[in-house]
Amino acid sequence: MLRSLVGSEMCIRDRYQRRVREPSTTPMPSVPSEGNPGKPQFVGNLKISEEEWQLHPKSWKGPSHQLPRSVPFVNGSVENQAPNEEDSAGFRKIKSVFERRVQLGRWYQGVDFSPLGDGGLRDDLAETMIENTVGRVALPVGLAMNFTVNSKRYLIPMAMEEPSVVAAASNSAKLVQTYSKTGFEAGASRALMIGQIEIRALNDMDKATAAMEANRLWLMEKGNTFCAGMHKRGGGVVDIECRKLTHSRRPGHMVVHVHMDVCDAMGANAVNTVAEGLSNPVLEVVRGSAPQNHAASVGLCILTNLCAERRAWASLKIPTKALAKKPGKDKTVLSFSDGTEVANRIVEAYEFARADPYRASTHNKGIMNGIGGVAVATGQDWRAIEAAGHAYACMGNSQGEDSVGRYSPLTRYWIQDGCLCGKIELPVPVGTKGGVVTSHPVYSSMLSLLGNPSARELAMLIASVGLASNFAALRAMSSEGIQKGHMALHNRKPSSKL
Repeated sequence: MLRSLVGSEMCIRDRYQRRVREPSTTPMPSVPSEGNPGKPQFVGNLKISEEEWQLHPKSWKGPSHQLPRSVPFVNGSVENQAPNEEDSAGFRKIKSVFERRVQLGRWYQGVDFSPLGDGGLRDDLAETMIENTVGRVALPVGLAMNFTVNSKRYLIPMAMEEPSVVAAASNSAKLVQTYSKTGFEAGASRALMIGQIEIRALNDMDKATAAMEANRLWLMEKGNTFCAGMHKRGGGVVDIECRKLTHSRRPGHMVVHVHMDVCDAMGANAVNTVAEGLSNPVLEVVRGSAPQNHAASVGLCILTNLCAERRAWASLKIPTKALAKKPGKDKTVLSFSDGTEVANRIVEAYEFARADPYRASTHNKGIMNGIGGVAVATGQDWRAIEAAGHAYACMGNSQGEDSVGRYSPLTRYWIQDGCLCGKIELPVPVGTKGGVVTSHPVYSSMLSLLGNPSARELAMLIASVGLASNFAALRAMSSEGIQKGHMALHNRKPSSKL
């Protein structure tokens, strides 16, 4: 499994370094440089500015490359400002769930929070979502307070059953915004997904690949007929490439990757439609490449959840002195109160996860506590997000070449200029248009709470919450131990069933 991931990572890295081509007779503009500011670039049918190019995956040079600079949110529609720190502190002291919803309505006038009262899922709506429906399972929705992301304040909804996660993320966010007006600095690449068309029984791989390359523009044009609406909105098929499956036990095994910009959709259905629609044209090209390939056949046509080109990232920076904690009453081996010592222990905890996949698994689970909570509350496919994140964790990502093919943490930490710095990077395939996010009243309300963000903006927020959750866990384990705060909230649960 790890060997195949190494091969995949190398192929994806090669793709990032390929020459960008324009699917027309117009010559392709050169890659932007410092002496060529503002010159537009083309990726498939997309015309993008230099600023957008900084965020585009084709500008990425591999796992050891520094992430592109972050840019502020754009095109957001938040009309109501999130509460300040003082109001946020008072919110948790409100005694009843109903009264909190009333207060939330005062802060965000015009947003309908009434569906939160009963979950917003009627039987007739539930019946349209899955098969053999018999009822609903309710989860509490909490608000992570104090979040400032790219200089904008947010209340972030999280749905889960586990205590302390919302509180821990809120405390981390409060600490970050105390020492930075920007808060979490976040960014995201374009919403690029990949559809796979499997080709079997090739006898001349080189000729098949050359034929696919020669017909690439025609195939892209053909693919966009299967997603005409998305293509009109500036998305659709932006590239097609071939990958030889070097670790396959079957000879002549190749996969065609169809790269699509899915705009503000999660994109799975659109990608699958295009992959299936393109299968016959691809097979026609492959079979016509050489007599030896006349027996080639199509296997699976499906998206990959390893959407390594659809990444989001976030970073934090906190003075080490701010990490100091009051000494605990119980002088245990975990009692560390000095801020610099706590910061050093956080970095050591990260290095532990980087060295040991057993620890890295739990490290990343803590990240998914935050990411999954926001994903569930906003109607996202949290299974796809987790699948992408864990596969990406085996690709080396930002951990360096020596971690390629080994399961690694999705965050990293270091100390610089008297500050603890942290960063997260992972694929975040989310959608804010279409499907259940539109039809389910709770999901619609939660996206309104966030200002009706684009898919990229939502990905940035989710990455920020994932980093906050991870930092909170590492800080607790590096000072007083994780059980003290967790069990204090866990023990609030009634002993009998409700």
